[in-house]
Amino acid sequence: MGRSEASSRILTLDQGNTSLKALLWEDGQVVQCWRVFLKEKEGESQVPDSKPLPELEGVDEVRGVRVPGSGEPLLPASWPQVWWAGEALELPGRVLYRCPQEMGADRRVAAWGARTLHGRALVLDCGTALTLTHVDEEGEIHGLGISTGYGTLRRGLAQAAPALAGYLAEDVPLPAGLPEGSAENLSLGMIQGWAGLLERLLAEARRRLPKPSPLVLTGSDAPLAAELLGEGEVQAELLHVGLLALAWRV
Repeated sequence: MGRSEASSRILTLDQGNTSLKALLWEDGQVVQCWRVFLKEKEGESQVPDSKPLPELEGVDEVRGVRVPGSGEPLLPASWPQVWWAGEALELPGRVLYRCPQEMGADRRVAAWGARTLHGRALVLDCGTALTLTHVDEEGEIHGLGISTGYGTLRRGLAQAAPALAGYLAEDVPLPAGLPEGSAENLSLGMIQGWAGLLERLLAEARRRLPKPSPLVLTGSDAPLAAELLGEGEVQAELLHVGLLALAWRV
């Protein structure tokens, strides 16, 4: 560990296609959080949880992960230079792929966050894409599957079958009895279908791994996935935990 964990003020950034999320850490704890939208989300004219990035003095370092091609964010002048994972900042772990650079920086850093918390872990990231990744105590990282996130599944069907788009505009609770319309049919199909995907993906991963590992879930649909699976620890800021661990390691 390159610095004292107890005396550092570190910013971690997660820059996606549409937004940038920033967390300020002091003494290993999150003390402030901001989210800025870089461009308008499709179909949304207002984003109520967007907060401007402030001027900050006394920040020791900034570590970040960004989606390739998302560009340079306009950051306050008082912030130190950002060390982007996979660019100026070396990515953690050893990816057991024929071509390790195929694995995204965000996936690797999230896996490193899970390793920081548990030593070895299965990481189910439930965002736009659904990814399942394993990391062990030695930092070896295995990709164990990529599929469709729940929101992506719904949006994709709405685009492919416009006649159903209106029924997909809102999540409808699962009916207690027989479904009474298209919205409830879609709710049954979407939720139960995605639950089946999660269960099969996990079962196949566990069959291939030599020993059990705790399940850690992250991403916007992690709470739904944990509910459907009936297991797992939800860590909303897992990627930021990984970035913080990298900052301490330097």
